[in-house]
Amino acid sequence: MALIREPILKPSTTSDGRWGPNDGSPKNKAFFYFVKDGDNWGTVAQADGWSDPKAFVRFNFGTDDPLEVNWYLKNYVGCKLQTTDKNNYRFSSDAVPGYIFTRKNLQPANQPIGNGPPRPDLPPIDTNGKLKEVYGPPKSWFVAGVKVGGMAGPFGGDVICLVGVSMSGYLEGFNTLAYTTRLGGGIGAAAGCTVGLISQMQHPNQLFDFVQEESQWDVNVSIGAKLGSLAKLSPLFAKGGPLNSFANQAGRLVSGGAIATTKGATAMFGSLKAMGQSLLYVLGPKGRFDASLFDVPFGGIGIEVSAFKARTGFRPFRTITRNPDGDLEDVIIPPDWLY
Repeated sequence: MALIREPILKPSTTSDGRWGPNDGSPKNKAFFYFVKDGDNWGTVAQADGWSDPKAFVRFNFGTDDPLEVNWYLKNYVGCKLQTTDKNNYRFSSDAVPGYIFTRKNLQPANQPIGNGPPRPDLPPIDTNGKLKEVYGPPKSWFVAGVKVGGMAGPFGGDVICLVGVSMSGYLEGFNTLAYTTRLGGGIGAAAGCTVGLISQMQHPNQLFDFVQEESQWDVNVSIGAKLGSLAKLSPLFAKGGPLNSFANQAGRLVSGGAIATTKGATAMFGSLKAMGQSLLYVLGPKGRFDASLFDVPFGGIGIEVSAFKARTGFRPFRTITRNPDGDLEDVIIPPDWLY
């Protein structure tokens, strides 16, 4: 039996109920092509002027993943026949409704008048078009990445590319873009490194509907070197804070000449561990779904002075997580503009 996998994102439908890239605008103009015996992706792509058949497949379905393409061929195109090795569906004249889309009008006589052919019955589609079932216990995720942004007067923003890893002990992770809007005052721009913690998240798909509202004011200062988010960093440097305590401990070990001894090394590692635990406490984890991000001190460059409140949204584009059976699933989520 052909190998299939249902995509997370699916093409939107037009006002007259058709699926595919043709939304009626000249930019996305497309024509119906009714597949027939002897057709394959290569022959139809060549007739339509495509040098890369995979690009032609992506034009139709937004993906060239073979398993997802098979799902579309079965559920959208209505293919009934399979290849000789039984791994894939293939085109034939008895496919119902039996059409894909081309940029050229290869079958003028077959273009429908009014509404297009009815779509086949499909399984229910998530109204959000992006989420799948969330499962497993809530856990904490460490994230790190790079940020570019700035402010011009009262408005500003950042774009952050992040990599997240699970802290549960199992190999799981994700990639996401984060978009921050700032409201306050300032001028300049900077780029730097960002780290953070996401608490009580079962699956990265939950980030799609999550917006992090910052309740406190933040201050960014970059004069060549990026100092970081001063408001968020201040608890770390405060008296009794993790960085303050670590600096004092390191100073005592150095001044006492014990840094090279076994006892001194043990004390230093113990101090590092305590600092890490304190950092996690400052960042989180929280008892609810929450994301804490802050800039790495001196981890970037720029010229910026700003004070603001921030609002951050997330857009995951790849997840590597375990399904309920314990198997790793690597899912690439196409961007919304494909649809």
